[in-house]
Amino acid sequence: MEGFDPAKAHTQAMLSAPILLLSKTIVYVMHGPPNFGSLNQLAIAAQVSLMSLKIKRTPGVFGDLLVVIDDGNPKDKGYYNDVLFGEESLFNSGRATEYSKVELQNRKQRNDQRKLLREAFRSLNVFILGRAKASDVKDEAKVVGKMRSVLEELLGRSRTIHGKPVTGSLILNECEGVIKRINEADIHIPSVM
Repeated sequence: MEGFDPAKAHTQAMLSAPILLLSKTIVYVMHGPPNFGSLNQLAIAAQVSLMSLKIKRTPGVFGDLLVVIDDGNPKDKGYYNDVLFGEESLFNSGRATEYSKVELQNRKQRNDQRKLLREAFRSLNVFILGRAKASDVKDEAKVVGKMRSVLEELLGRSRTIHGKPVTGSLILNECEGVIKRINEADIHIPSVM
C-alpha cells in the first residue's frame, strides 16, 4: 500500500482488499513519523476494502496490523500510537477558546477512522526504527528482536473470517468473489498498478 493515493482509493483498495482479508498479518511501513494523512490512508484502505468486498464491519475481520515507523523517534511511541489509534477529545480541555466547528468535525472524523481501525483489525502493533546512528545499533537490535518475536506470535495464530478458519477452499471462494467485483467495476488494473 505504499504510495496509496486517496484520489484513487476505491480502485486501489479493491486491489488490496484480498490482501487485507486473507492475510494473517499486514505489515505497514511508514517512512517518517505518522501524521493524520497516514491515519487517513489506513482508514480509507480498510473502509473501501470492506465496502468493495461487501463485508459488514465486524470486529477483527482483517488480520493483525503491524505498523513499522522507519526514521521515527522511539521516545515518541505514545504520541505515534495516539495519532494512529488514540481518541481525540471533543471537549475544550482547558483551552482558552472552544474548538471551531471545522476542528471539531475533523476530530470526530479522525476518531471514527481510528475506531474503524481498532475494530477491523484483530490487533494493532507499532514499532519504531529510529535514525541509524552508531550509538543506536543496540537499541535497534532490541526493537528488531521484539518485532520478530511479536510477528512470530502473530503468524502462529490461526486466521479466521467470521469464525471460519481460512483454508484453501475459503480463499478460493473469497478470491472468486473479489475477482468478480473487480471485473464488474471495470477497473483497468495495469493503470492502477
